[in-house]
Amino acid sequence: MLYTSIDFDASSVRGTDGYFRVGRSEGGRWWLIDPDNRPMIYKGCNAVLRQVPGQAGEYLYFQWVEQRYGDDIASFIADAVAVLREAGFNGFGGWSMLFTPREGHRELGMPFVEIISSRELAGPERIVCGNIDVFDEHCWRRIDRRFQESWAELKDNRNLLGYFCDNECMYGQPMTDSAWTGRLSDLDNPPAAPTLLQEYLALPPDRAGHRAAWDWVLQRHDGQMARLARDWQAPFTDPAALRALTHEHRQILTSDGYSRDHVAFTRLYVREYYRRQHEIIRRYDPHHLIMTTRCPAPPEKIVLEEMHACFKDGLIDVLAMNCYRDRFFERIDEFYRVAPMPVLNGEFSWCSGHFLDWGRFLREERFSEEEKEQIRLRGRMALERAFTHPGLIGYTWFKWYSGREFTQDEYGLAKDQPFGAVVNNHGELNTFNAALFRQIHPRLEAIARGGIEPFYVEGLPDRVGQTI
Repeated sequence: MLYTSIDFDASSVRGTDGYFRVGRSEGGRWWLIDPDNRPMIYKGCNAVLRQVPGQAGEYLYFQWVEQRYGDDIASFIADAVAVLREAGFNGFGGWSMLFTPREGHRELGMPFVEIISSRELAGPERIVCGNIDVFDEHCWRRIDRRFQESWAELKDNRNLLGYFCDNECMYGQPMTDSAWTGRLSDLDNPPAAPTLLQEYLALPPDRAGHRAAWDWVLQRHDGQMARLARDWQAPFTDPAALRALTHEHRQILTSDGYSRDHVAFTRLYVREYYRRQHEIIRRYDPHHLIMTTRCPAPPEKIVLEEMHACFKDGLIDVLAMNCYRDRFFERIDEFYRVAPMPVLNGEFSWCSGHFLDWGRFLREERFSEEEKEQIRLRGRMALERAFTHPGLIGYTWFKWYSGREFTQDEYGLAKDQPFGAVVNNHGELNTFNAALFRQIHPRLEAIARGGIEPFYVEGLPDRVGQTI
């Protein structure tokens, strides 16, 4: 695709010359900048992979790959790339070539991304509120060792776009009000579970996070446990009592005194997480972009504010988010209003409950021609409109293959139904999705530049009979 010139605000460009970078145009739109200094929109596809030869297992798709390619990995990759390019994709998404003995896609000239599986590396016993214990040196040693072993060799690879710090982590926030400002009493609904600071304080005493959190919070209250309990309006006398309060009595701390400390601790926690991730990545790779964890939904305002502060301080470069909603643009904006930085979508599909009858989808039922047309229209509208957002630098389709999600022959081998894959369990191109990809993908750069308007249908009924 040929690009018209884009004038960048030089102060906004970050990354190493000759590798993928990000920058904001003088008009205020963020772009990826490829290694040859061309602005681009990333259009990736997740999980472009095959199994280790001889280990097809129960996945129908892997069984087909085994029969078709055997141990010829190079031919599989070449054929997959040809299908992707014909459909208008220009990059590999997360988990691509995950199980292959040699990840040959790294040398093919298409951008690819890597996901640092931080929680998996840390182990389940070192997870707090859906993320690693950032105060536990064991976690960081394991991440450091894995990075050195698996990704340090990529430091000079011009095809690598960058690293996601993890996948779909949580941050121990109230999760009841996206406009939460830091006072739990301001929420329309109280928290349904203990928030981040309380969970850390209620950890077993031998955990690193327990010790770090207690040292931190007591320092803020003159080192006095009695004053801390009084300031928080909570009945505990020592760490064991607070642990019992949390796990046995199920009491959730909600006072404004607690909330002030919780907010400050959350900021400390987010910064420590990205400071340490940045430290490890830059120890072995000075060039490539560092992206946040792929957020499944917008974290609370406090988390996004600190992410943005980390961005301004150079610890991270891109905010990553997953989205399966027909209001894709609005979802991006929930992030961007608080953290105005480049946004890369890590997962999107119009094969979700926001576009179709999810119960019928899970039962592997076919959709009628009328239903398919409605899904096509809503899917195209959602994706094209998303690229009018000034923060969005790319999206990632979920995913390449069907896997074991669909096992009925009449659906698993169908080529014209809206299931979430580029190819079905028999390696055949899904014509429903392919037709949309061919319509949409060539238009996204022009939409992002403002050269053409996104596709729109007035009064289109949504999946429950309302109108958009």
